[in-house]
Amino acid sequence: TRCGYFERTATSHLFSPKGSRTPKLSKLLRDEKPGLVVVALGANFLPLDYTVAEIETYASDFVKLIVQSGATCAGVGPPHAYRYAELSPALTEKRIKLVDQAIRNGVGKNCVYVSTLEYIRYP
Repeated sequence: TRCGYFERTATSHLFSPKGSRTPKLSKLLRDEKPGLVVVALGANFLPLDYTVAEIETYASDFVKLIVQSGATCAGVGPPHAYRYAELSPALTEKRIKLVDQAIRNGVGKNCVYVSTLEYIRYP
């Protein structure tokens, strides 16, 4: 995206180059050679009409890059997105669970997966 991002590497402080494109994962993996990559997915899928298959493929492709780099992968996601609940609480809860399962399926056995739904609940 062009809206910027936050970055912290093993040798840097947190910084946010505003107006910069978010770097591609493949370039970051190649340049930084991390031992562990934590992937937080899900929030962007909640308000949109991605299918389960599309979410699974996205997560799977993301994880493949990490595994091919030699890094260990840990997946986290999705958050309880209370900001969408005002639109339809029942639909939002169903969508969150659907996205959670799709990401879990997508990361598969290549990534340790932790669902935040089991631990975090926004008021």
